[in-house]
Amino acid sequence: FNDTHANQGGAFIQDTWTRDRLTLRYGARFDKFTASYPAHTLGPTLFTPGRNVTFPETKDVINYKDITPRLGASYDLFGTRKTAVKVTLNKYLASLAAGTDIVNGAHPAISVVTTTTRSWADNNRNFVPDCDLLVPGANGECGALANASFGRPVPGATYDPDLTHGWGRRNYNWEFSAGVQHQVHSTLSVDRTDFRRWSG
Repeated sequence: FNDTHANQGGAFIQDTWTRDRLTLRYGARFDKFTASYPAHTLGPTLFTPGRNVTFPETKDVINYKDITPRLGASYDLFGTRKTAVKVTLNKYLASLAAGTDIVNGAHPAISVVTTTTRSWADNNRNFVPDCDLLVPGANGECGALANASFGRPVPGATYDPDLTHGWGRRNYNWEFSAGVQHQVHSTLSVDRTDFRRWSG
């Protein structure tokens, strides 16, 4: 929905600490994401000429807050500044925007029935539905609409506020890495790193 108002922002702090051959890097990121919907009117269409449905403004539909860590360490293995063991542990949040499922899924206009079917018997073989398509019931060569609520809002599933509001509710991805890097020449180094990721 193009009228969804989504706002996001963040702040990041970091520091580095070195002691002898060990260097630690650590940081934290604060993220906030909110979404709301302005008042919305659905007017008539070709097949719903009498429709005029208004949805009121909906504020604070989604309100997420998160603090995610960024951690890393490297150790000069032999004290020669040529071989380092490195490990990292970082948490990343799922991308959110006005087009994502959870943002659109809470929009009140999503409850409008936008598809239906109806049978048609082309009795005179002219390949034209000889009926009034605006009449939802059976008429002429057309059967009744399979869904009589076509074009109208039908309240359905809703999101639990515990899923859409609060701290740590957003989907995430943790990443752990461990590896060794060795400088072969001033312009060449080799690196072996293994990664492990998990989501929630």
